[in-house]
Amino acid sequence: MLFLCIFLLIAAVKDLTAGKIPNRLILIGMMTGVLVSFLRDGWPTVLLQIPTLLLPLFLLFPLFSMGVLGAGDIKLFMMIGSFFSFVQLLFCLYFSFLLGGVTALIHLIRHRNFSSRTEYLFTHLKMMAQTRRLLPYHTEHSDLQKETYTIHFAIPIFFATLIQIGGICL
Repeated sequence: MLFLCIFLLIAAVKDLTAGKIPNRLILIGMMTGVLVSFLRDGWPTVLLQIPTLLLPLFLLFPLFSMGVLGAGDIKLFMMIGSFFSFVQLLFCLYFSFLLGGVTALIHLIRHRNFSSRTEYLFTHLKMMAQTRRLLPYHTEHSDLQKETYTIHFAIPIFFATLIQIGGICL
């Protein structure tokens, strides 16, 4: 799990500094996870990892299509799935979104835009309910304001993974 922590720490730093998680990092991380699984338990475990690797893609794609979650975040969860069991990945997803929500709340309070963002969210949800479609969740903002609206989700993912590895969960 040391390799996973190193990959996630690098991803969190890259997300924070560049706003992107390099595909090469994720690919090397996935290959390392599959190799570790193979060396530890053989081919049957590697074959069982396939659904775990694909779970984030199918589960989180709607959030990506709305622009709420980045492709790098989904691929990061897929990388985690190469190291974790299906149940461990579910707990990691849960804690990532829980920590991400706390981060978002702090972010909203710090930037003093809680009420305007909440109003925008409910307007957006109402519009999706009326049209019965997933609609992009975008706001007009300049590059200077971008930080006001951006949560670097690789950081909550990193800490949620540490929680999972630390044995607080299964």
